[in-house]
Amino acid sequence: MKVVNKTNVIIFSLLVLIISCTKSYQPAEYIQWAQLESTGLRITKDMFPYKFVLQYKSPNYITAINKINGIESELPSEQIIQFNLTIKSLDNKTNPIFNNGTNEDFHKKVQHFNDDGSEDFYLMIGADTILCSFCHMEYNYGVAPLSTIVLAFDIPNKIDNYYKQDWFLVYDDMVFDTGVIKIKIKKNDLMKLNLVKLI
Repeated sequence: MKVVNKTNVIIFSLLVLIISCTKSYQPAEYIQWAQLESTGLRITKDMFPYKFVLQYKSPNYITAINKINGIESELPSEQIIQFNLTIKSLDNKTNPIFNNGTNEDFHKKVQHFNDDGSEDFYLMIGADTILCSFCHMEYNYGVAPLSTIVLAFDIPNKIDNYYKQDWFLVYDDMVFDTGVIKIKIKKNDLMKLNLVKLI
């Protein structure tokens, strides 16, 4: 009986600790929090002459953006993992897609991402490799010194507890001549999502 009581006390204490550590954010605050590199949900990797910035878009992150834009929507499926991959020139002056190229070259690169780009990306979770199911480059006409690629991966039902494992986004670069790029999202950082609530 004493063992049961001790177990109940420990469970209760842990629940109280989790609740006391949980933070609640309004949509704009949630987005700001998720975009801090200290959360580990936004990772930067320099590959000369470019900077790659990967932003994990959790279901709550997407919902927060929709709320700010006045879009009523259901919570996105947790079986779909979404990212934004932003590529910048390290000089922060030229658009990487337009760098040292012609208008025709620029359009070919954009078309590559929108037509065949999903073949360049995959997500590794434990022993599983998930192919990219959606790839789209946001078109900014080369005006901004960056390009953003929207990515989505459908997680098979057989993969359990994928938030409790490290993720590796792998980009087999066919456009920027940087080779294979691997970006790690740590399981400890993914677990932080359980301590933050969107209100």
